Amino acid sequence: MKSPFTSTMRPQFGSPGSYRADFVPSRPGQWTFRFYGMVGDVEVDETFVSGPETFNDVQDISEESFPAQDPSTGELAERLERELARVNERLDQLDGGSGAGVAGAEAAENSDDALARGLSAGALLLGVGALAAALLVSRRRS
Repeated sequence: MKSPFTSTMRPQFGSPGSYRADFVPSRPGQWTFRFYGMVGDVEVDETFVSGPETFNDVQDISEESFPAQDPSTGELAERLERELARVNERLDQLDGGSGAGVAGAEAAENSDDALARGLSAGALLLGVGALAAALLVSRRRS
């Protein structure tokens, strides 16, 4: 179980007695929200579980996206992990084949070039994934 998200509740402007703590759940499904602490001199400790008898479960935002359904941050992370595994596997294949003498020196030089290209490709994939995740998060906050 992941550690809980903590946010400060603050009074809602124009609604005395109403408080809010802003956050965006990143995964669809059933969620449990626990609100605890002090409101003035009153201790608060309340738990709310989503479901048919309470309030809606968190929905996947891609179902309501327009004009296109962009991948979620989790889907982007999974894709990035798969691509990096492929790059690392290819680098291992390239690194394994070195000959002897001059041919060995050329193979080692080619292997170094391949390693540099592979690392560059991995860094590029990581950068694109991070940019896509940042864009997705900023869209959800808008």
